[in-house]
Amino acid sequence: MAARALTGTYAWVVGGAGVIGTGLARGLLRAGATVIVNSRHKARLEALSEDLGRPERLIPLHGSMLADEAEQTVAAAMEITGGALDHVVTHSAVRWWAGPKGSCDETNTLGSLRGKLLSLTHEQFAEQAALLPTMQFAACRLLVPRLEAVEGASYTFVTGGAGGDSRSPLGQINAQAVWGLAAALRSETHASPLKVHEVRLGLRFNRSHPERLPPPRSSP
Repeated sequence: MAARALTGTYAWVVGGAGVIGTGLARGLLRAGATVIVNSRHKARLEALSEDLGRPERLIPLHGSMLADEAEQTVAAAMEITGGALDHVVTHSAVRWWAGPKGSCDETNTLGSLRGKLLSLTHEQFAEQAALLPTMQFAACRLLVPRLEAVEGASYTFVTGGAGGDSRSPLGQINAQAVWGLAAALRSETHASPLKVHEVRLGLRFNRSHPERLPPPRSSP
C-alpha cells in the first residue's frame, strides 16, 4: 500500500485486536487512514493501542459485531466519525489451538468448535457451522450499504487457510462458508462502485510465547 495513499479516509478493521488485525491496522495507519478497531475486550484494545504506539488516528471501539450487538457497535462508530466510513477490512482467522474459554474474541466465539464432528447433534451442527459467516454477514449487512454511496470505497475480506485445515473440522466448515460469502458479495455488487475483495493468505504464523506454553495458563 502506497505511503499516505489513504490520507483523509476512515477505515474499519472489524474485530482487529488480534495478531492479524493488528497488522492490518498498522498498515492502514501507515497509509494515512484514521482506523477504527473494535473488540469486545477493553484490555485487548488497550494492548493494541500500546503496541501501535498510541497513534492519534487510531479509534479503539469497545463493541462486538456479533449479530445481537452489531447495530449498536456500528452506531457508536458512526457517532465518533460523524458518519464517515470509506473502507472496511474484516478477517476470519480461526484460532484452532484455543481452549473453550479465553480472553480473545476468536476464542469466545469459536471455543465450542472443538471435538469430533459426528458427535454433534443436528441442532449443535446447525448452530456451530455458521458462527463465522454469521458474524461476517452481520458486518456486511450493516456496513456495505453505507459504503456503496461513498466514492472509492472498498470492503475487503482477509481469509486464510483454515478452510483446508482439518485440525478444527468446524473451523474448516466455517472458513469455507466465509469464502462463499465473499464470492457471493462480490457477485452481487459487481455493478456497484464499491470494490469488494477477498485476500486469502496461506501464511502460518507463530503464536506469542504465552500461547505456546502448556496448560494450565491464563490465556489460550
